[in-house]
Amino acid sequence: MFRAYVDESEPFGVPNSYIMAAALVEDEDAESVRHLVSKLKPKRHKKLHWNEEPSDSRLMIATTLSNCRLVHVVVVRTGVPGDRPERRRRHCLERLAYELHLFGITSITAEARDGASNRRELEYLNRMRSAQRISSALRLHHVPGPGEPLLWIADAVAGAVGISRRPDGTSEYVDCFDGMIQIVDM
Repeated sequence: MFRAYVDESEPFGVPNSYIMAAALVEDEDAESVRHLVSKLKPKRHKKLHWNEEPSDSRLMIATTLSNCRLVHVVVVRTGVPGDRPERRRRHCLERLAYELHLFGITSITAEARDGASNRRELEYLNRMRSAQRISSALRLHHVPGPGEPLLWIADAVAGAVGISRRPDGTSEYVDCFDGMIQIVDM
């Protein structure tokens, strides 16, 4: 069974944008991928965080993660000026949940935020299930980011896509994934 591990990014240099990425990991591969990703984390950090890494480390991270041959689903929302980040996040989550539903995913693990934000996200998905826009089996679980290395993959993919969207950005990190990223623009 595949599970989705989700993180997001508000890319620097791309106004009004929000990116939410999911790394799809098969249960039987989860431990080996977790072990590999854990080795990428700098010793001084609690977790691997794309935005804190220099460009040479980012290239090594993207190359290493691409060798895992995982599928990634990324939703990019470009809102209008004045859209609050929470609104862009909600739209991304709703579309990502729908896309993951199409893949047959029934488990989404996302990095925990504050209690109220986590509850709001669970309510979004409950409404989608009630409206039969996603499977009633699809569940969202929130876990602390430092404790789940598989979330760090989604962080890196979201960061790589964000950099590729900057006017002065580069696609070299996204290119490492060679067709393993499905991007949905909204």
